[in-house]
Order: sequence, then C-alpha cells, then structure tokens
Amino acid sequence: MASKSRHSFMDRMMQEKEKSKFARGCTNLPSYVAKALSKETIKLLSTNGHGLSFPDKGYLQVRLVREGVRYGTHFNYAKHGGIQATVDHAIQYYKQLLAKLPTTPTKGKGKNNLRFCSKVNSRNGIVEYYHVVTYIDPVSGKRATRSFYHGTNPPSAGQWLHGQHTALYFQIEQQRIADQFGTKINHRKFDNWKTVRLYWEGAPALDYDSI
Repeated sequence: MASKSRHSFMDRMMQEKEKSKFARGCTNLPSYVAKALSKETIKLLSTNGHGLSFPDKGYLQVRLVREGVRYGTHFNYAKHGGIQATVDHAIQYYKQLLAKLPTTPTKGKGKNNLRFCSKVNSRNGIVEYYHVVTYIDPVSGKRATRSFYHGTNPPSAGQWLHGQHTALYFQIEQQRIADQFGTKINHRKFDNWKTVRLYWEGAPALDYDSI
C-alpha cells in the first residue's frame, strides 16, 4: 500500500513538473494586443502565458514543446472575433491540448518520431495542421514520413486525439512489419483515417467532424 502511495505521489509530482515547463508568464505583450485585452486577461497571461506568442498583427500562435516534441497552431484574429475573443479561444485550446498530451512524448525506435505540426503554406499563406510520423524505410534504409492531414482549421481536442492515436498506430504497425517481415507498411490502409478508428478492435466507423 505504501509503495502504491509513493508511486501516486511521484506521478503527481512529475505531472506538476511537466506543467510548470509551460506556465511561463507573458509579460511583454505588443501594445496593440495589450490595448485590446481586459485587465483580467493581462493578469492571467502575466502569471501563465498559456503558450501564446504574438508574431503578427493578424494572428497569434500557440506553442507547446514537450521533451523536444513540438506542438502548436495559429489563430486568426478576424476569423475568431477579434484579439480578446481569439486569446480566450487560444487559452482554452492550450488547456485542452495540455490535458490530452501524455506526460512524456511518444517516440519510436531509432529515428522514429511522432509530432503534431502547423505550418503556413508558402503558396497561399494558409496555415495547415497535421500529425506526422518520421521513420526509417526498411527497404531503402532512408528516412521517410507519413502525414495525417487535419486541414486548414485547427483540430478540436477530439480530432487532435484521433490523429495522435492514428499516427501512433501507424508507427507501431510500421515498426512491427519492418521487424517481422522487413517490408513496407501498406499505406492505403490509412488513406481514409478520418472515417475509421484503426486503432480500435474492429476498426469502427468515425464521424471526424463531430468529435
């Protein structure tokens, strides 16, 4: 019983330690942001920045880095109802994302890696969101990637979690097939990943837009 209590205490301590890494205050707000925010929001951000940064007058960025794994997204002010409404939305998104993340990142063997990314498409300036697995191709021996594209809107917490589980399942299956047979994984199996939970027994159907 004492051993179990010690483990529970240590687990809580580790979780608090992880959370503290992402609780730095945001004290140097751009003037145009500070003018648009309530005093309560400014006070909140001064003690916990919630991963927010303000690189552009048109949008803000949410960043979360855990043990070298980067997570992040952008929120457009015009699309989300102005600066105050966008900051409120981004804070809630950050809290949901932090709650869904494991205490430690998911990493595979060797060069394998699983990440959630957002990037601005250089051709049209639109932000895109996706999970990506980097791995070593068992046939060529070269680095390869498999992406799970969410779209141009930030995924909800449920959509993010589905993408994370699907990418993790791909990572595990890819490694298993490489170890057992020395061959490539069948990528076509994952083409309709938004409509099915491949990581559940029986691969039940899924309505991606409703989660």
